[in-house]
Amino acid sequence: MTGTLASTVLAWLLTYAIHSTVLLGLAWAVTRFRRDPATSDILWKAAILGGLLTASIQLRLDVRPNGTLT
Repeated sequence: MTGTLASTVLAWLLTYAIHSTVLLGLAWAVTRFRRDPATSDILWKAAILGGLLTASIQLRLDVRPNGTLT
């Protein structure tokens, strides 16, 4: 049971790292050219929450990308 929990947590952390890196990178790229503070604020908040949500949803639905080991 402990091995399964550890592998699940590790899978979630790695998925979160990938998703948040992509989403935060996109938020940075967009806000770099847009100087509107309200838009920037919404984009950064959406990127932070988006990484958490997409990683959690992917784990919950047991979605596995092509090429993963089972």
